Amino acid sequence: SFFMRTSTGYELDVHVALPVCPAFDDRTWDAVAPLVVDMPLDVGTIRALDEAGRCLVVALHALASDGDLVRRVEDLRRAAQASDPVSWANARRTAEEIGVVDLFDGGLARLATDPPTASTMSRRAWLLFSGAPAGQQALERLRTAPRSRLPRLIWRELFPTRGFMRAAYLGYPDSIWGLLRAYAARLRGIVRGIRT
Repeated sequence: SFFMRTSTGYELDVHVALPVCPAFDDRTWDAVAPLVVDMPLDVGTIRALDEAGRCLVVALHALASDGDLVRRVEDLRRAAQASDPVSWANARRTAEEIGVVDLFDGGLARLATDPPTASTMSRRAWLLFSGAPAGQQALERLRTAPRSRLPRLIWRELFPTRGFMRAAYLGYPDSIWGLLRAYAARLRGIVRGIRT
């Protein structure tokens, strides 16, 4: 995703993929496209996700490993209170269409009063939910991805976008050398995941 801030202090988070989804391809876009609507703003109209689309994103985002977990769970809690059951049902149906219903349900499990266990979730959802090392998560995404997606997915796992690296590896300076050190740390994490 890209983070932009206006001169008046408003923040805009522009996603180019769904959080924690293995790939954003035609099948994914075909499922999500009906959830895109015109949203009027003071400066004009933009294309944005409808309520079901936002429910989908916030549930998946609750499993993402980057950023502040407390804030992501609070976002999910607020969305659960503010959105109607039909929107949540449509979001879950879309998650089924793109093959991530286990991740959608795993995200919603963040709100459960009884914590889930590894036996009640899919392996990939559990690895995300439990905060397993990034290397283990990357290997699971590769293991479960369709063969046709593997080359692109391998490249994205090894060398994510600069924006992702800035958000996920906050301890490194925002310079080319800091970025290279962050990539090296990511590769070391993947190697550790292979060994475990």
